[in-house]
Amino acid sequence: MAMNHYATLGIDSDSDHETIRQAWVAAVRTHHPDAMVGASEEEVRRAENRMHEINEAWRVLGSDELRKAYDKELNEENKIAKAEQERWENEWSEDDLDLDEAHYQGFEVRSPIIALILRSIPWLLIAAVGVTIFVFSAFATGSSPRRMPAQKCLAQSENGEITRPFDCGEPGALLIVAEPSGIIESSYCRHFARHPNSYRIQDPQEANKNYCVESIDD
Repeated sequence: MAMNHYATLGIDSDSDHETIRQAWVAAVRTHHPDAMVGASEEEVRRAENRMHEINEAWRVLGSDELRKAYDKELNEENKIAKAEQERWENEWSEDDLDLDEAHYQGFEVRSPIIALILRSIPWLLIAAVGVTIFVFSAFATGSSPRRMPAQKCLAQSENGEITRPFDCGEPGALLIVAEPSGIIESSYCRHFARHPNSYRIQDPQEANKNYCVESIDD
């Protein structure tokens, strides 16, 4: 699993849906690149990456079905990590790791550097196991790191007119989660754009132009 979505939004794993939504809204307003006036390219790039993590956390945790599957996978990974840690702790007792004044494999360890290396071996093995679990999980879930385009906001007036770009921190801002090409059904955004809380709006100023958006108002 590439990231902990609960940690990304700064919430507990037993948080209710409204708490998750409010945490997502607060994170969007804090980290959205549009709010970084005068920032360097590197700062904007980091903000864009952070926004991708925040939106992915909301996409998963904002859906009851996706959240249940995610919680199950997270629980299994925690069980595996705990079992591996307990196994190594049982196999490498404290006496085995006390090498400063002991003999190791028939010779006396006099060098503090060598003693430190020998003492670190079990923890290096634990780290290797953790990396293996992470790689296996990524392939098993079919996920892979990918760079997504930066997401922006728009606003729609009562007569349907679209204002874009629009400051995501302003009242009435709508976060653009997808810009599908061509004519789409009204259910496209929820089912195919993989954002269950999004909906479609049409741009009256441009033919066949649609957006999948989510409200970020409290």
